[in-house]
Amino acid sequence: CLSDAVEALKLDPAIRPEVLDAAELALGGLDRFDALVLPGGSGSRQMGNLGDLGQRKVLDFVQARGGGVVGICAGAYMLSDTPAYPCLHLGGLEAIDREHDARGHGLVRFTFTPQTFDVFPEFRGREHAFMQYFEGPVLVPAPGGKAVPLGVMASDVHLENGAPAGMTPGRSFLAWAGAGRGRVFVVSGHAEST
Repeated sequence: CLSDAVEALKLDPAIRPEVLDAAELALGGLDRFDALVLPGGSGSRQMGNLGDLGQRKVLDFVQARGGGVVGICAGAYMLSDTPAYPCLHLGGLEAIDREHDARGHGLVRFTFTPQTFDVFPEFRGREHAFMQYFEGPVLVPAPGGKAVPLGVMASDVHLENGAPAGMTPGRSFLAWAGAGRGRVFVVSGHAEST
């Protein structure tokens, strides 16, 4: 997930991606960046790697300094407001049906909201798009959350682990939210590998 994210970011010549590990982040390495991308993998493991100091650094970066943060799949879990899950409480969304988080993978279809085209004008004139999905979070608005859905899951993913049908359609797939002075963007799928 990490190498795919870095290579995808390199497609834009205005973006200069660098890998920042948790130790560098905790020592202030985030200070030289405008945005942070939290890639896929294991959200709980990544939260543990950040530790308390790293988590505080990310929160300060977004809320006080006005930085941007993108959560891809496990990164979306990390930014969520999910009860009983180690997360940063920044995205305004919570993950549901975590007991079936290994629900399956593949190319999924998602549809748009009116706000989509303000952020992604390249989708104008299209009814839907496709993205690689690999057991990402099923996101719903968190109590008091102010996330703005930009994409809504249309595919019903319930291929593995006894996952129930009907949990993914209609759920936020892409969303953004303000957090203090900063911005948060989450995606349940893997845009970087699509």
